[in-house]
Amino acid sequence: MKTKDDSFLKIKISVFRGQKQLKEIEVTHGTNLRTALLKAGLSPYVASKKIFNCRGLGICGTCQVFIKQDNQWWERRSCQIQCFHPIEIQLK
Repeated sequence: MKTKDDSFLKIKISVFRGQKQLKEIEVTHGTNLRTALLKAGLSPYVASKKIFNCRGLGICGTCQVFIKQDNQWWERRSCQIQCFHPIEIQLK
Protein backbone atom coordinates (compact mmCIF):
# COMPACT_ATOMS: atom_id res chain seq x y z
CA MET A 1 0.00 0.00 0.00
CA LYS A 2 1.40 3.37 -1.00
CA THR A 3 1.32 6.37 1.25
CA LYS A 4 1.49 10.04 0.38
CA ASP A 5 5.07 10.11 1.71
CA ASP A 6 6.47 7.36 -0.58
CA SER A 7 9.03 9.77 -2.05
CA PHE A 8 10.69 9.89 1.38
CA LEU A 9 11.02 6.11 1.34
CA LYS A 10 12.96 6.05 -1.95
CA ILE A 11 16.68 6.85 -2.07
CA LYS A 12 18.64 7.60 -5.26
CA ILE A 13 22.10 6.12 -5.68
CA SER A 14 24.28 7.42 -8.53
CA VAL A 15 26.88 4.84 -9.52
CA PHE A 16 30.07 5.86 -11.36
CA ARG A 17 33.22 4.19 -12.62
CA GLY A 18 35.77 6.89 -13.30
CA GLN A 19 34.00 9.87 -14.89
CA LYS A 20 31.28 7.71 -16.47
CA GLN A 21 27.94 7.31 -14.75
CA LEU A 22 26.98 3.65 -15.03
CA LYS A 23 23.52 3.79 -13.55
CA GLU A 24 21.21 5.58 -11.20
CA ILE A 25 19.24 3.24 -8.99
CA GLU A 26 16.41 3.86 -6.59
CA VAL A 27 16.12 1.86 -3.38
CA THR A 28 13.97 1.75 -0.30
CA HIS A 29 15.10 3.86 2.66
CA GLY A 30 17.57 1.83 4.76
CA THR A 31 18.55 -0.67 2.06
CA ASN A 32 22.02 -2.19 2.30
CA LEU A 33 24.28 -0.72 -0.44
CA ARG A 34 25.97 -4.03 -1.36
CA THR A 35 22.59 -5.71 -1.77
CA ALA A 36 21.26 -2.81 -3.86
CA LEU A 37 24.28 -2.90 -6.18
CA LEU A 38 24.06 -6.63 -6.74
CA LYS A 39 20.29 -6.45 -7.43
CA ALA A 40 20.96 -3.72 -10.01
CA GLY A 41 23.53 -5.91 -11.79
CA LEU A 42 26.50 -3.91 -10.52
CA SER A 43 29.23 -5.57 -8.53
CA PRO A 44 31.36 -3.90 -5.87
CA TYR A 45 33.87 -6.73 -6.36
CA VAL A 46 36.88 -6.76 -8.68
CA ALA A 47 38.41 -9.83 -10.41
CA SER A 48 38.64 -12.98 -8.26
CA LYS A 49 37.01 -11.14 -5.35
CA LYS A 50 33.69 -11.75 -7.14
CA ILE A 51 34.10 -15.38 -6.05
CA PHE A 52 36.26 -15.14 -2.95
CA ASN A 53 34.53 -12.81 -0.48
CA CYS A 54 32.63 -12.99 2.81
CA ARG A 55 29.20 -12.55 1.17
CA GLY A 56 28.42 -9.33 3.01
CA LEU A 57 29.43 -10.30 6.53
CA GLY A 58 31.76 -7.31 6.82
CA ILE A 59 34.97 -9.21 7.54
CA CYS A 60 36.95 -9.27 4.29
CA GLY A 61 36.87 -5.73 2.85
CA THR A 62 36.58 -6.88 -0.78
CA CYS A 63 33.39 -4.87 -1.46
CA GLN A 64 35.11 -1.49 -1.04
CA VAL A 65 33.60 1.45 -2.91
CA PHE A 66 34.21 5.19 -2.79
CA ILE A 67 31.40 7.28 -1.28
CA LYS A 68 31.13 11.01 -1.93
CA GLN A 69 30.47 12.97 1.24
CA ASP A 70 31.01 16.71 1.71
CA ASN A 71 32.79 16.91 -1.69
CA GLN A 72 35.35 14.30 -0.62
CA TRP A 73 35.61 10.64 -1.56
CA TRP A 74 35.83 8.10 1.26
CA GLU A 75 36.62 4.42 0.84
CA ARG A 76 34.03 2.24 2.61
CA ARG A 77 32.76 -1.34 2.61
CA SER A 78 29.48 -1.41 0.71
CA CYS A 79 28.16 -4.20 2.95
CA GLN A 80 28.38 -1.86 5.94
CA ILE A 81 26.37 1.02 4.44
CA GLN A 82 22.63 1.53 4.80
CA CYS A 83 21.11 4.02 2.35
CA PHE A 84 19.29 6.81 4.19
CA HIS A 85 19.95 9.74 1.84
CA PRO A 86 20.92 10.18 -1.84
CA ILE A 87 24.53 9.16 -2.44
CA GLU A 88 27.14 9.05 -5.18
CA ILE A 89 29.50 6.10 -5.30
CA GLN A 90 32.51 5.13 -7.39
CA LEU A 91 33.16 1.49 -8.16
CA LYS A 92 36.76 0.38 -8.42
